[in-house]
Amino acid sequence: MHGLIFAELKKYAETKHGKGSWHALLKTAGLETKTYLSVREYPDAEGVPLVVAVSSMSGPAGVTRIQSSCGIIFEDSGYKCTE
Repeated sequence: MHGLIFAELKKYAETKHGKGSWHALLKTAGLETKTYLSVREYPDAEGVPLVVAVSSMSGPAGVTRIQSSCGIIFEDSGYKCTE
């Protein structure tokens, strides 16, 4: 998983849930010692628990909401998804 995804997930979490929420999410996901750089690649297995942690903060249908919201964040940052 590209580090840009982690960076945008952090941006999403802190925009929706406030400063410091990223560190709480890392702890919930068991990744509190990790630092993610947008220019590196990371195992997908590290991204999944973070998405689950963010979705648990986002209420029902959290994963779907995060996927669509993060898509918007990616577009706002200039990143364009292609099929």
